[in-house]
Amino acid sequence: AYLTLLFTATGKNILKKIEKFSNLRKNDTITFMKVKFLLGGNSVMSEKREGALFYDKESGRYDIRFGLDSFYGGLHCGDCFDLKVDNAWVPARIEMGDEWYLAGLPRMSLDGLIVRM
Repeated sequence: AYLTLLFTATGKNILKKIEKFSNLRKNDTITFMKVKFLLGGNSVMSEKREGALFYDKESGRYDIRFGLDSFYGGLHCGDCFDLKVDNAWVPARIEMGDEWYLAGLPRMSLDGLIVRM
């Protein structure tokens, strides 16, 4: 499907706005572009975003920095993302034992790793 929304209150409001475009259907590419524009790209899961892992001392969790003022909001055990290794994307899952680690991968420092989600 071309259109995938997070069904938050915002998503429901946008769906109502889509219905105003009488010549468009929910799975039209044009509708997808209109929704992405209306939401500012924040609630449309069309493309994965790249960022860097860092440890947030206040929350005690790792987070992803997408830009200067753009963050994921804190990773939890079991959260999955792609990890960039030698210019290839590898699926990864973060877990917490004695310390934070990536399940199924060799132990490494997580700070600064490039990920996409």
